[in-house]
Amino acid sequence: MQFTTSILALVSAFALTASAAPTSQSLNPNIIPRANAKLNQYNNADCKDNSGGNAPTYHASPPARACYNIDSTTMSFYFGLGPLTQTWVYSEAGCVGQSVNLGGNGGCQAVEANFSDRFGTIRSIMMD
Repeated sequence: MQFTTSILALVSAFALTASAAPTSQSLNPNIIPRANAKLNQYNNADCKDNSGGNAPTYHASPPARACYNIDSTTMSFYFGLGPLTQTWVYSEAGCVGQSVNLGGNGGCQAVEANFSDRFGTIRSIMMD
């Protein structure tokens, strides 16, 4: 009897553990997980190419803490983030100078941001 009770307890514990395992699909359809960050640069201010599509001029999948300089012909960029990621933009190339945290939501951002008198144009970006 005690052996049977122990086996049942062990099987129940295993079943609870297996049912709590994460699934590959998000429970919230509004949250779409991304494995890697995404950085697309565009020649137009609305994250579109010259024909109105979304083909980027430059594309990167930046790892965390890598600095990317914005090309001088870029007018806007689209950034998509991996889990628990923040995006910082800088007023100078090389991720130096004034900085602003764009947050963790991602989206389209114009290069001419005019965050302040001393920070008008985004010159570099880092995802952290």
